[in-house]
Amino acid sequence: MQEIPSELVEGARKGNKDAVVEVLAIHYPLVWRMATGLTGRSDVGRGVAKFVMQQSLGMLESWKDDGAPTRWFLHHTVLTVRRTQKHQPDRQNDVFLAGAQNEPGYVAFVRGMRTMPLQQREAFVLTHCERLDIRTLAVAMDCSTTAAANHLQVATDHLVMLSQKEFDAHVARMRQAYQALSPDEELSLKDIRRNVRRWLLPWLIGRLVRPVVALVLLIGAAWGGLWVWRIVSHSLVD
Repeated sequence: MQEIPSELVEGARKGNKDAVVEVLAIHYPLVWRMATGLTGRSDVGRGVAKFVMQQSLGMLESWKDDGAPTRWFLHHTVLTVRRTQKHQPDRQNDVFLAGAQNEPGYVAFVRGMRTMPLQQREAFVLTHCERLDIRTLAVAMDCSTTAAANHLQVATDHLVMLSQKEFDAHVARMRQAYQALSPDEELSLKDIRRNVRRWLLPWLIGRLVRPVVALVLLIGAAWGGLWVWRIVSHSLVD
């Protein structure tokens, strides 16, 4: 699991813009690959990546250790992808099938993978394409390592039966397509820098407003208590 320097995580947690940009930039390619590969569609993957990046700004204060950001991005990318199941790819727009018109065996392999139950697809793609180990896979899928291993085994058995001796070649072909999903590093960093100021502003305002609201409520409660005390005191005197 990817770990980030402690000072960078600490800076992001405190709302330092440069640290936030760096943390998001580190994880943007990961989120993009996972979102696009799991959904099978670049348009849906782009929407998932943008949503996850925006949502992460509300979680900065919860990242207490170096591995916390990566765990969060893995888990919440998978959770967000699960909400997009009605947007399934077809044979023409599946990102794994780009340039595969003359590879009927590979096309059948990918289509077979897409028809598997959701968690089996996740386990297979994240293990063979993103190269997650079983513990990290369990974190991403929000399940035990035993459950993650079972999902992976069932998926593998199904696709081995479907592809026979071509299994390894098809997995290598799919992994190659998956790695090509990574956005250009400079483009992704430029995109994050352009958007993070807009995404971060409401969060920073919220951090400034919350203490003020809490103080107002505290003063109001104190004043209300004083008012009640005066009423009670006057009643006792009367």
